[in-house]
Amino acid sequence: MPHQPQDSPAEEIATFTSATALDALAKVLKASGVAETGAFHLLQPPTDNAVVHVPALGIIARIAATTAHADRLGRELRTGEWLHRNGIDAARPATDPPTPQLTVVDGRVLSWWEHLDSTSPTDYAGLGRLLARLHALPAPAFLPPLDPWSRIPHLIALAGQGLPDADFARLQREYARLGEALAASSWADGPTGPVHGDAHLGNTLDVGGRAHLIDFEDMAAGPVLWDVATIFNTHQLGWLGDADWQAFINGYGTDPTDHPGIELLGEVLALRRTVWLAARTGREPRFLDTVRRRIDTFHLPLAQRGW
Repeated sequence: MPHQPQDSPAEEIATFTSATALDALAKVLKASGVAETGAFHLLQPPTDNAVVHVPALGIIARIAATTAHADRLGRELRTGEWLHRNGIDAARPATDPPTPQLTVVDGRVLSWWEHLDSTSPTDYAGLGRLLARLHALPAPAFLPPLDPWSRIPHLIALAGQGLPDADFARLQREYARLGEALAASSWADGPTGPVHGDAHLGNTLDVGGRAHLIDFEDMAAGPVLWDVATIFNTHQLGWLGDADWQAFINGYGTDPTDHPGIELLGEVLALRRTVWLAARTGREPRFLDTVRRRIDTFHLPLAQRGW
């Protein structure tokens, strides 16, 4: 029996696909009097959000699956404006959106963003420099405290719609084990500030040779080690070579590998990566084998998992 998520209407989540996201976007633009938009380009397969480029309008639409996400989208808009005011190169809310921000259609919520004219991410040195500038700022009061388990209970519940019961149970056990370990650790000791929350090259763009930050869904205030550990975990898993890791460290200016909490954070981040993909298996069963292989290797050291 599928395990239903607790914090979003199950039916709205289950029916949130590429097709229904694009349909909601077309509907809201038509209702607003935009007669001709041309083609839409889906930039990110939907989980809780879909990201769509509307080339004719020069804007990006971020479409959330349910109205339960409206507050988060509003905070993302505030974050984009705050970054711009503080000189951080980043995505910016649209100055002339086709509808008011946070318009709701068919139970979906839309926010509008300026289109950054690039399809290429920055490099790791650029990401390091960008995060160093972000982490040097005082965190604004509207950012929530960093929660290492943000959205994970919800995504685990979604994973239960696609995973076999035995795999789902193992995923839950790993979550419980790491939750206890993290609560007992001193991982949060160290500098604090604004944290991107999901720092990787896929959340950057190179625009005219300058690194820009995008996707503020997980922005928070807390230990800045979290962002650096995200890149470190990419290196731990073998997805990032030694040269790129060193380029990131050189750009950032600090090497985190001696921090006593870094290895545990790597485990937590690896679980988060698995849960994010597992949450899609109910709608996209093509990911099921990959997720099950990851669950099978939870017991191995990170460097040996072969993900």
